[in-house]
Amino acid sequence: MNIIEQSKAEALRKDNNVRMNNAVKNIDFYYNNQYEYTKEEMQKRYPATFKDIYNYIITVPLTKSLILQLAKIFQRDPEVKPDTDNQNIKDAISIVFSSEFIWQAQDYR
Repeated sequence: MNIIEQSKAEALRKDNNVRMNNAVKNIDFYYNNQYEYTKEEMQKRYPATFKDIYNYIITVPLTKSLILQLAKIFQRDPEVKPDTDNQNIKDAISIVFSSEFIWQAQDYR
């Protein structure tokens, strides 16, 4: 692999890491787990008075609320129905879409 190909591969890896980190952050905001992000941002924006306002920082589930109100695609939870009679495939799909499996496989923090 020459230098140009190595540089391209490195750029793709960095872009993918940024994309995955952004996805984790977006999911955190959707599930109202943004307290740490909010605290960090408040500390950056108001360094002189952060100690005074630290105890008053709260978060609200605004992201999920807006999505549920505005986005047609999220009005109902998605339904995944395998187009097969094979019980092994149905069981495997159920495992993949279970929340436990997804978070174990996707936990990039």
